[in-house]
Amino acid sequence: MSEATPLPGFAVSGFWGTEFVKSSYSHLDDEVECVALGKTEDGLIVLADTKDPSKALTFTPGEITRLFEGAAAGEFAHLLS
Repeated sequence: MSEATPLPGFAVSGFWGTEFVKSSYSHLDDEVECVALGKTEDGLIVLADTKDPSKALTFTPGEITRLFEGAAAGEFAHLLS
């Protein structure tokens, strides 16, 4: 299992102090843009686009877990073609 890559210095408006990570797979095609995830002090998961960190979505751990489970099961694969 790969580990997420830390994004030191990456900041999202409204979530100062939150540490963000990105997928270790985001450099496979030399793409710099990626999705970053962080966890706030109150436990919410922040999802942000590194191209535009002025916008972000927040999810509960349960919501993001169900999203990841669906993605791992291939439920969203049709969106990539």
